[in-house]
Amino acid sequence: MAYKFFSIPLAHPESAEAELNRFLSSIKVSGIEKHFVNDGVNSGWAVAVQFGGSAVASASGAATADPNRNRIDYQQTLTPDEFTIYVRLRDLRKELAAAEGIKLHAIFTNEQLSLIAKAEPKTQEDLAKIPGIGEKRLKQYGAAFLAKLWENDEADPKPF
Repeated sequence: MAYKFFSIPLAHPESAEAELNRFLSSIKVSGIEKHFVNDGVNSGWAVAVQFGGSAVASASGAATADPNRNRIDYQQTLTPDEFTIYVRLRDLRKELAAAEGIKLHAIFTNEQLSLIAKAEPKTQEDLAKIPGIGEKRLKQYGAAFLAKLWENDEADPKPF
């Protein structure tokens, strides 16, 4: 087993989150430990990822998923609340793909669904910040996914 450590600052976490998500999508995760570090303006999350195997380097040098490895288990990599949202979004994606006769990933990838579940975007502009969600997907599916994301908001408000 190997470990990789990440520091996710509370102020402007985007690039650190993107680095962590890229890494997670390239390896088989064995475990994740996360701890909040309360250090004033330097507060953030310390994340330790335990993994088996290694990332496969592509021609560009970027790590890519090994097609022979197991799929990412989002139930292990997301919090229980995030995973509940992920499942709800995944079910919507399945309904839309079946209705349109297209592949699931033509709507959103599993990684994009997990990022949506984590970010909980409130607007189309927030949703557009998710990597790979361009204008066309936003126009076609943005409203439906935002509605699904927040459909239970009034009945069951999310804690802050």
